[in-house]
Amino acid sequence: MSEKLAYSVRETADLLGVCLQTVRNMCAEHKLPHIRIGAKGDRVLIPAKSLHEYLEKASASSQQPCENTKNQDNPDWWWR
Repeated sequence: MSEKLAYSVRETADLLGVCLQTVRNMCAEHKLPHIRIGAKGDRVLIPAKSLHEYLEKASASSQQPCENTKNQDNPDWWWR
């Protein structure tokens, strides 16, 4: 069995555990590299390599201490 070269938006959402709109937003905001195919460019694919690189970067940045974690008076500290 060969490894997938690219994932659909739905497959990416399932892999990340997020909704379809989150993946669409990530693509629209250029946070997740993707390609458009089809006559109208309406089919969006996320290359497997791009998804792996995105996750590596996200993992590395999540290991950095948050600047707001010590300021628990700030109501937004817990999600940053």
